[in-house]
Amino acid sequence: MKHLFFLFSGVFMLINNSSNAEIAYTVVKINSLPVYSGPCENFSVVGSLSLGDTVWVDTIISSWCHVKSTKQIYGYANGWYLSKSSVEKKQNSSVSTENTEKGFKAGFRIIFKKTFIPLCILWGLFYGIRNRVTDRRYKKGYREMPLSTKQFILCFVLSGIISSILGLINGIISWFS
Repeated sequence: MKHLFFLFSGVFMLINNSSNAEIAYTVVKINSLPVYSGPCENFSVVGSLSLGDTVWVDTIISSWCHVKSTKQIYGYANGWYLSKSSVEKKQNSSVSTENTEKGFKAGFRIIFKKTFIPLCILWGLFYGIRNRVTDRRYKKGYREMPLSTKQFILCFVLSGIISSILGLINGIISWFS
């Protein structure tokens, strides 16, 4: 029962952390910072930021920040060259929203992308804990049994169902807003 508590508390944290809060950063330490289409240098360059430019960061993956600049540049920049700025974002910021998606489809996609993989991991941990077998030959007093194919598929199916429900709720909310 306590495993279910941890599972649902993890889902709750995912939902609460999926807001689109954006924090202002300033480009430092480099004259020209390339912006990539994905979170690594293997992706194509979509633009460049200059020293002192202000960008809005909504997601950080490892050391890569998803940035939106006032120059209409959207992509990932290396976070080593960004520093938090004292600028506060207003409701009607200078960042144009013509490229940002709105509506049901965008709202659904945002939450589905942010919750599907973490939910797969949570379900996998849940089934992994349930697969412990008592065995006194081991120091821990139990041994881990691998997930069966049925449990592995069930992890993906349950994650898909929950992510779809959360996506539908967010899609409906973003449709009306």
